[in-house]
Parts: sequence; C-alpha cells; structure tokens
Amino acid sequence: MSLMDATDKRIAELERLLKAALEDNARLKERIALLEKHSGNSSKPPSSDIVKPKTEKKDKKTKRKKEHSLDTNNIYEHPSHPN
Repeated sequence: MSLMDATDKRIAELERLLKAALEDNARLKERIALLEKHSGNSSKPPSSDIVKPKTEKKDKKTKRKKEHSLDTNNIYEHPSHPN
C-alpha cells in the first residue's frame, strides 16, 4: 500500500466522520429549538407547555392543626367512675 492510498483512505474516513458530525449537529439544533419553544414565544397554547410536577408539601397550618389535635386529645379524659 502506497502512501497516497493510505492518505486517501484517511481523508475519506475523516470526511465520513465530518458528515456524520454535521448531521448530528443539525439534528440536535432542531431538537433544542423545539424544546425552547413555549407559549410565550410561539403560537403554541399554554396547555402544551411542559410543566414540572408540583412536589407534595404539607401546608404548615394543616401540620400545626394536626399536631395540636394530637396534643389536646388526651387532655379531657373522663375520670374513671368507681362502681
């Protein structure tokens, strides 16, 4: 194998890799553009926006009420009646 054959082979391989990289780049740019669209910058309705699901947080008042009710449940116990 001559030096020119090896060089031509290497150039062909590099061109193939470059073409694949450019195609991937174009595909990723399209995907980024789609992900960046939302109802504020496109004609999409707000219902199509991706919304993060809300995490379940207990309301502080509800938590306090529950704790308070647990504390006061045993305050007013009926005295035992002797028979």
